Amino acid sequence: MVSLNLPQDSYTKEDTIFVQIASYRDPELQHTLQDLFKKAKRPENIFVGICHQYDMKGDEDNHLFTVPFPRKNQIRIDAIDYRQSNGCCFARNRSQKLWKNEKWTLMIDSHSRFKENWDEILVCDIKKINKGSKVLFTGYPHHYNPEDNITNFPELVYLLGIKLNSSTLYNSNTVNFVKIKHPVSTSYPYQGFVFFDSFFMNESLFIEDAKFFDELPFLLKIFTHGGITLLYDKNVVNHFWINNEDRSINVSRSKTILCDNNTKKIIDHLFMVKKSNCNNIKEIVKKFNLGKTRTLRDYERFSGLDFRKMKYREHSKQGIFQEWQEVSNIQTIKKIFQKI
Repeated sequence: MVSLNLPQDSYTKEDTIFVQIASYRDPELQHTLQDLFKKAKRPENIFVGICHQYDMKGDEDNHLFTVPFPRKNQIRIDAIDYRQSNGCCFARNRSQKLWKNEKWTLMIDSHSRFKENWDEILVCDIKKINKGSKVLFTGYPHHYNPEDNITNFPELVYLLGIKLNSSTLYNSNTVNFVKIKHPVSTSYPYQGFVFFDSFFMNESLFIEDAKFFDELPFLLKIFTHGGITLLYDKNVVNHFWINNEDRSINVSRSKTILCDNNTKKIIDHLFMVKKSNCNNIKEIVKKFNLGKTRTLRDYERFSGLDFRKMKYREHSKQGIFQEWQEVSNIQTIKKIFQKI
């Protein structure tokens, strides 16, 4: 047998990808799945796990199924009546359980569109990062209009900043468009686009009891297990951002859930803002199983966030971060950013 001696950054049939989707009554899901497979270089490599929340008791959601799902033998569905939904953490936790040892994992929202050969681009780029299996690409996708033929994937990317807020613990913050030549460190992931080695899928990445509070606990879990989160320098996924009317409804709903007393106690205990005496809360946080490689305090030093005092450094808000080191130095961070 002839050995091909394939380069390290090649994309082969062994590079299977698990695409993880939490969908809540979303008519865009059917189109997302069509585009996902159509634009893939190797559609046979792609496997999808969906927590599909819709009306299972009547015909309210028939419009969600006007376009047949493609490659049904490559799609795994955990169907749940939307009335039983308990937030995106609940749904993301369930979709994660549909993973079947695929090598790579892509986490997206159910309303996404893809660049041609998106799978090959991602796999080859992450293989070029010489940091073992603990690298994650993330980014804040650009908007698409469902009525258009989406062909535009801008070169500029959003910086992802983060700041603290006493009512919700944190607010994500997209800042200026930038052009970067290679992936750079970030302390904040956006769940609408995260791509990583499935090494992390052996751990539960979401606290299903935490309602809609998913992104920062996810990052803390990855970080404490030794993960390196990078702002990806390319746009391969676009996202349908909802209109203002829908946004106001969602924001109101999210604030209600984030103020849920049980969720607040879980998050306060996890981030050591206020320790709980409730055994159930302690057990939920313990079950989440933060890693031993790094600590919460390490993350605070790296990110510039102080959860107990509810303060943050300017570079946190601007999304400027250096690679993880034992001692973070804000001047070094600024110098690195100036080179971008």
